[in-house]
Amino acid sequence: MFQLYSNLNNLSELLNSFVKNEKIIPESTDKEIKYLDRMLKKEQLDILSKNTPNNQQLTIFNALRNIRFVLNEMNGQLKNAFGIGENPTTAERCLNVFPFMNSLVEVLCKSTQNKGMDDISRKTRILRRKAEEYNLLGSIENEMSEISLSNKEIKNFIDSFNLSIDEMGMEML
Repeated sequence: MFQLYSNLNNLSELLNSFVKNEKIIPESTDKEIKYLDRMLKKEQLDILSKNTPNNQQLTIFNALRNIRFVLNEMNGQLKNAFGIGENPTTAERCLNVFPFMNSLVEVLCKSTQNKGMDDISRKTRILRRKAEEYNLLGSIENEMSEISLSNKEIKNFIDSFNLSIDEMGMEML
């Protein structure tokens, strides 16, 4: 996990150089973000293979997934910014979420079994809010595409869930 923190700092330095030079070099951010994405996916798989309670696995997995989504949205926007000449503005927006990503990674590094899960959840929510504020969260469709569920499967789940809630309500009366 420490390597992740180090690579995020490398990406942050790269973005700072883009702001300073007022020019984005999408190839360099693409390479760094793709490396981070692979690293995060590996961490996600590692946490699922550990003998850790499910709620802790879910909390950590979700935090890592959210970092990945923000980084991938950044990557897409940096590539687009280069194409339309919106160079320093996009890099500056990306830099605005780094303190929140770093804070989350810091908590992930320090967490131990049963300790830090509430903090990880809180910092994940903060990262999502800040990413949304700076238009770096991406669409719900992108998030759902990774889960590999079709719209029909999602609708069926929601319908089934709503039916269960309705039935529970009837039982309570």
